Amino acid sequence: MKRTFRSILSLALVLLMLTALAIPAAADVIVEPNNLFYATHREECEYIRYRRYLTNSEAGYVYLYQSPDAELTVRSFPNGETVVLTWLYTDKAGEVWGILGDDSGWFRLSDLSLVYDSKEFLKDNEAKCVPFEKGSFESIEASEETPVIRWSYPGGEKEEYSIQNGDITEFVSKTYTDEGGAVWGYIGYMYGMRDFWVCLTAPHDETVGGYALPDHEITLKQEPTPVEDIPVSSNNTVILTVVGVLIAAVVIGTVVLIRVMFIKKKQK
Repeated sequence: MKRTFRSILSLALVLLMLTALAIPAAADVIVEPNNLFYATHREECEYIRYRRYLTNSEAGYVYLYQSPDAELTVRSFPNGETVVLTWLYTDKAGEVWGILGDDSGWFRLSDLSLVYDSKEFLKDNEAKCVPFEKGSFESIEASEETPVIRWSYPGGEKEEYSIQNGDITEFVSKTYTDEGGAVWGYIGYMYGMRDFWVCLTAPHDETVGGYALPDHEITLKQEPTPVEDIPVSSNNTVILTVVGVLIAAVVIGTVVLIRVMFIKKKQK
């Protein structure tokens, strides 16, 4: 009896471990930035995964700052550059900051424009996006020979990589029907790919999208400033001046100290 109980318990533990291993495959693995400011303000930061923005300020250029609380700049970008943010932070003054995907610095969100994406589409068309009914579409098998095209949102731009294996209908959770009658399926997760759409009525057609892009085109507030003409941040200038003065003071102090020691030694 005890042996049977132990066998059942062991089997239950094995099944529990296998279930635990399977969970990350469908979950959104949160990668935390390797960034000092983030490390000290982790609880105040909001995870947004990967969202694209366009650098877009009245000045014609945008600075990437070392951190929101010390406005030393790391790099500068002309208007119109695409950047990816992963986490947001709101400072005490209400200014929102976003960390660059490579963890090298922070942007003021007010200097950027969000590139319209699936999250925005779902928010704007919540009432028109309905739960997908299993069996309402025949299986749509993707393969290397007949890949299924991924789209950022219905009528949006084509994603870089297509789907080359699996039954698409197994992963669709919501559908949207556009004005032309095309039915689009939303997929939150599939084999490591997240948050995208497929056209269920024309899954292999690369020409069905793009028609909504002009509606979401970003207008630049100012023409891009050439990189060579972007001025050095005033904060950087002040810091460099202070550092220069300190270095000069150390050099002069060292020379004076050496001279004093030399004179004392000579007098002996």
